[in-house]
Amino acid sequence: MVRKKLVTSTDEFRNLKEPWQQLLEKIPNHTIFMTWEWQFIWWETYAARFPESQLRILAYFNEEKLVAILPYFVYTEAFGPVRLRKAAYLGSKIESSDYLDVITLPEYEPYFVQHLEDDLRELASGADIIELNNCLPDSLFYRVLGGQKNGHAFTETYRVCPYVELPETFDAYLKQLSSNFRYNVRRRVKKLLNKTGARFEEVNTTENIDAVIEDIFKLHYQRALQKGLDTKFVRELRETFHKEVARALLPKHYIRIFHLLSAEDEKIAALYCFEYDKTLAYFQAGFNPDWSNFSPGMVILAKAIEYAIEHDMRMFDFMRGSEAYKKNWGTVDRFIYLITVPNSGKGNKYYQYYKIRKRLAPVVKKWLAHVKG
Repeated sequence: MVRKKLVTSTDEFRNLKEPWQQLLEKIPNHTIFMTWEWQFIWWETYAARFPESQLRILAYFNEEKLVAILPYFVYTEAFGPVRLRKAAYLGSKIESSDYLDVITLPEYEPYFVQHLEDDLRELASGADIIELNNCLPDSLFYRVLGGQKNGHAFTETYRVCPYVELPETFDAYLKQLSSNFRYNVRRRVKKLLNKTGARFEEVNTTENIDAVIEDIFKLHYQRALQKGLDTKFVRELRETFHKEVARALLPKHYIRIFHLLSAEDEKIAALYCFEYDKTLAYFQAGFNPDWSNFSPGMVILAKAIEYAIEHDMRMFDFMRGSEAYKKNWGTVDRFIYLITVPNSGKGNKYYQYYKIRKRLAPVVKKWLAHVKG
């Protein structure tokens, strides 16, 4: 038998730290986005950004041991004159928190197959909409409420998350790529590292970590400005969040930060990655546009993949985004899904409107393109 406890205060959330960590140690395929640190820092940083936000964590205990967690919050969102209360997974807004699911031991999965929808409705009492955010097809969320299995929910493809399965050696990996791209990778790495005296380094200490995170944001912004791109990775609030996360999770090896440094220690490029479940995941990068002729983005990515292989990782995850360059690295696409569950009469009306709008959007887009043409 499991005992449920609804956690609604930040102090109670703080007190879950140790049992939460102990639970994750027993779940081999968890991600950084399921850690107590990521979710607690997210809540402290961003909760005030959401109108009328309320913490709603459903914690499950067997006797005194924490065995499962549904970490949610409820907030108000306006759609024109209509105000809806929405329940969403902690960390799933503002930041790109992917691969979310019930945090639970495998032996408790049968419980959630039977009770997940009822428990979500209990957790989201007073909310009009429940969102099961950023979940993979093998997640409990998707298996129980996704696809066509449940008439109460609407499932949509949310993002593509390309990845590469890694072989035993970097040479074997390069052989999987096109001959032209393989040649370019080798040539660019040699040109930058051998001819200029630049070097590839891992940041493995929290010493000066604030400055390291600031460098990542600065280099990313410089590159985005050069390419004329609009980027959301320059907000002051996000920099604060990632400094806190890096301090907490770099010592636990969830975070890997890499630099390309010139012979004079000038920052050429930075790559901000996450590590979990034998996976190295590319979260964000940037480089100094003055070094563009040396393709530092390509070089630091190649060296990071080589690092992952040398450290016996099975996958390099490019995470969300359909950017064309990812295909050059031999990626395979997988998708994360958003599942919407109405939880009130108002929520059901919005849900019906939302389904119609989603289905008509491609038709309207095609019609507008035809009119403009």
